[in-house]
Amino acid sequence: MPSSHLRTGRVRLHWLFVLIVLIAVMPMFALYFSRLQSNREHALAEARAHAADLAGDAASVQAGIAMKARHLLEMIAQSPALRGTIEECESYLTWVQYLTQSSTAEVTGLFVMDPAGKGICGTYPNGRSVDVSDRPHYRQVLDTRNFVTSEIVIGRFSKRPIIAALLPVLNAKGQIEFILVLGADLDRLNEIAADARTKFNGLLLVLGNDGRVIANLPKLDDGEISHRFDEPAIIDEVLHANAPIVEAVDHAGVRRIFGVKELPNGQTVAVGLDREAVLAPVEHAFRADLLFLLLVAISNDFSLRRLGPRRWKIAAMLD
Repeated sequence: MPSSHLRTGRVRLHWLFVLIVLIAVMPMFALYFSRLQSNREHALAEARAHAADLAGDAASVQAGIAMKARHLLEMIAQSPALRGTIEECESYLTWVQYLTQSSTAEVTGLFVMDPAGKGICGTYPNGRSVDVSDRPHYRQVLDTRNFVTSEIVIGRFSKRPIIAALLPVLNAKGQIEFILVLGADLDRLNEIAADARTKFNGLLLVLGNDGRVIANLPKLDDGEISHRFDEPAIIDEVLHANAPIVEAVDHAGVRRIFGVKELPNGQTVAVGLDREAVLAPVEHAFRADLLFLLLVAISNDFSLRRLGPRRWKIAAMLD
């Protein structure tokens, strides 16, 4: 009977130990869970702000290219070297390009084109062979007779993704005498996209107002810029955003936080961050906290279970 009584007591004591351990860890679990929720909201708020900042930076790069290119082309247009010999023209343009190498938007090429879109002179040895008459932005210059910037295109000589800026120079009769063309490199835009990709598996989209994908960055492995983004629902969400931040889900179920910025030319820049990647560090820290809490609970249970039988033995000896 005493032995049966002792075993029953041990079972009761074991569950008492379990209850004590649970009571001890429950406040810690509640604290960890509350901290998880707080950290998740904080991480998402930071990600939304970061996406908006990146979109703003990208839009500034786009707008800055146009502003700087126009200023530079207007300055170049005043030089008499453009109306001199071909050698004088090419020497002057090469000198100007050299001076701009330290600028934010690196100039990849400068050209003087005739009204038919054929090269007169340029910074490339074979610049006189260039022909831009098939480019939409060339036709836009002829129609508007004003400064124009292109969509993102691949430079025919630089073979790099660029934005072309074109300025028509008019003669005394108001006719187009020639057209100045500048290619501006997009490395800074790609750097923004690469930063988003590295941190949060992000991407940068430049969209036309008709939904065309002008650029999907970062660049591909071969250095090319993709013009494909097969997510019409996301594109529609971005183009019709009524706020600087939107969230959208792609066909694979990946939810992205997009910072959206509309450009003066009607294009839209959007930087999308993977929501799961944003929350991953927070959830990793939560799992580490839970593991620590579990180890503490097991350790306490083990200690109490070892201490308990000793007390029962002492009690049995006293009986």
